[in-house]
Amino acid sequence: MSSPAEFHGWLGRDNKAAEGNMTWSSFEPKPFNPIDVDIKISHCGICGSDIHTLRSGWGSTRYPVCVGHEIVGSVVRVGDQVKHLRLGDRVGVGAQAFSCFKCEDCKAGLEQHCGKMVGTYNGKYPDGSFSMGGYANYARVPAHFTIKIPAGLRSEDAAPMMCGGITVYSPLKKNGAGPGKRVGIVGLGGLGHFGVLFAKALGCEKVVAISRRRNKEKDAREMGATDYIATSEDEKWARKHSQSLDLIISTVSSPDMPLESYLRLLRTNGTFIQVGAPEDKLPRFGAYSLIQKGVKIGGSNIGSPKDIEEMLQFAAEKGVKPWVEQRNMKDANKSVVDMEDGKARYRYVLVNMEEENQTDLYVRFGCQLLVLTVSVEAVVAGTCNEKHPQCANCIRLGVTCEWPPPRARKVPGASPQSASLESNTLSREGSYVESPLRTPMTAAHPVFTLEDMQLLHHWTTRVYLFHTPFTDDDKTLWSEDVVNIAFQHTFLLHGLLAISALHKTLVDSQGSRASLLARADAHMSASLATYLRLLEESALETVVPCFLLSSICFAYNLATAQVEEPEEPIDAMLHCFRLLRGVKVVIGKHWQQLQQDETVGRMLAPARNIDQFSLPEDVECTPLLELKQLADQLNMPQKDICIEAIENLHETFVKTTLCSTEKQAHVVIMAWSATLSTEFLDLCNAGNLVGALVIVYWTILSGPNSAAWWLKGWLERLIHACEKLMAPTPELMKWLEWPIEMSRRNPDQFAVFCCIRPSPMVLTPANATTLVDTPLSNAQGTADAM
Repeated sequence: MSSPAEFHGWLGRDNKAAEGNMTWSSFEPKPFNPIDVDIKISHCGICGSDIHTLRSGWGSTRYPVCVGHEIVGSVVRVGDQVKHLRLGDRVGVGAQAFSCFKCEDCKAGLEQHCGKMVGTYNGKYPDGSFSMGGYANYARVPAHFTIKIPAGLRSEDAAPMMCGGITVYSPLKKNGAGPGKRVGIVGLGGLGHFGVLFAKALGCEKVVAISRRRNKEKDAREMGATDYIATSEDEKWARKHSQSLDLIISTVSSPDMPLESYLRLLRTNGTFIQVGAPEDKLPRFGAYSLIQKGVKIGGSNIGSPKDIEEMLQFAAEKGVKPWVEQRNMKDANKSVVDMEDGKARYRYVLVNMEEENQTDLYVRFGCQLLVLTVSVEAVVAGTCNEKHPQCANCIRLGVTCEWPPPRARKVPGASPQSASLESNTLSREGSYVESPLRTPMTAAHPVFTLEDMQLLHHWTTRVYLFHTPFTDDDKTLWSEDVVNIAFQHTFLLHGLLAISALHKTLVDSQGSRASLLARADAHMSASLATYLRLLEESALETVVPCFLLSSICFAYNLATAQVEEPEEPIDAMLHCFRLLRGVKVVIGKHWQQLQQDETVGRMLAPARNIDQFSLPEDVECTPLLELKQLADQLNMPQKDICIEAIENLHETFVKTTLCSTEKQAHVVIMAWSATLSTEFLDLCNAGNLVGALVIVYWTILSGPNSAAWWLKGWLERLIHACEKLMAPTPELMKWLEWPIEMSRRNPDQFAVFCCIRPSPMVLTPANATTLVDTPLSNAQGTADAM
């Protein structure tokens, strides 16, 4: 993944550009410096500043100009001096691209007030090059002003926050908006609607939307406004609401606004902050409007990178959802005109649809597994009513989640236009889906295409190897017996075809990768639609195909990493563990009948009698056991939770040494993941280092027993994820020495080294809870890091 030498974007060439006259053209970006990053743009919000600049409303614009400073995309190139960003990170850029880093304001973390500030567009860098904005396919920006987007925010929501959001969030926070405060927001446009949303999220006692007419009152109240003032329709509004507000944020940019009346709304020592930037002057007002009540007037200019980072995290935590309408980047001219005409409700976001449609496989399959995992756990708990959870991968790339399609439902504070992009072509209300290839289907008899038959052939001849058959009987088990069951239960057949299509993308150089991925997605979606319903019903007659599909889903999710690297490998593995654990609980009441099935019985037979044997006392995996010493540094109950998981894994490993066949050992070690406690999984999800190491060690121990293609590279991924967790406490890196060494060895050697290799970790004699080379003063910090 890299950036081209030449970028393309919508260029304004004169002051008529805002009238729909921008042209899509190539342009040369600024020279790439060691402090820069290149971003492949997925989304860019339309800001009023764009229109002012296109028509030279704030002074002479340097044409040609590419506007847009509400940018979200993925990093595709990183300068040598950039430390906080990596390739693939989902990031945002706001209205500022550069500052001097030397002045008093910069040193104080107030870069937005730097006298040498360079805007994201229409600015001039110190080297003489010019900045170009986000109505484009790529952007080049100094990394200091490039902020990572939290996993809890969708890209179309984060984009308008980069300027519009921070413009109102910053003065709200800095002027004490919160519980007990009464806040007014003047103007209910793009900026004003953010003001209402953030004031509500900050917990303000009173949030008053102030506009000229009452036609937006319903929207304002849905956003969280507690009151509404229509200045052109409400008689004597200034007198009626006099001295009712502590803080007013004005987002309007009209020289005719009734400023003196707005000041009348403020209480003693109240504050009026102007953020809307008119092309003309502010209206005149009398000095006594300030003097009599000690009122203060001020302004606010966007926010610093630190402010933006704080805002994004706050929005993710509080679920702040702007009202946005997504528009194709190709329609930028029309969108700018519509924005100027006041048609936006309440923010337009341009989307590079080509980039959006090239949704990576892990995102889409990650959504499916997350929905499946949440649903299985809901069946177990009987309490979850989540209809459409979103995985971090969908959020990361800012794609519209395609499984399952959102139902018609009212979400407080959500935009009625928020789902206005192309509708999903896959119908998942019933047991079957409409193929993206327009394959005719009926509810009772789904019709499979010739391509699907080719996928089935691929399964029977190659993909059955995904479970690493050790004997001819194993081969027929997956290529014949499971297929026969799938013919009776179509949802299982869809699952087989899904993983077959996924595998074929890796081995068939003649096939269309995009087509195969689309078919894999459609088949798995069809499979899960029925699977979830059957798990809820938990009927005896479908317990066998449900059990078989759980194995398919486990492998399927891990296999997606062969096509697209997961952003959070540990979380991806935990999703799989939760799935297996949930399925086990759901079908547990039929466990005896399940084992009596001939096909399932042959699968489980290798491990059926292993518990009857006494475990040898002279066999141990020393590095694994020594993890207990690290767990001892945790507080309760985390300590007991991790030690229990370590001991259970070690016991499972010892059982594998009793196995007479590789298949038997494979079944035993893989079954460990289904025994994990909810508390341990939650601990791992929270970033507990000991828990992450336990998962890494399990991956090592499973290595000798499976050469499955879908497990390829997972040990290295998990090691790298642990390295990131350990970055703040480098003294803990020694616990990865053994996993790193094992990752470089042949899997056949793993078991030998587990048993005989001494661990490099040694405890000090004086304090059994303090690691070697760890100063006593840092011991608590080490524990906190875990």
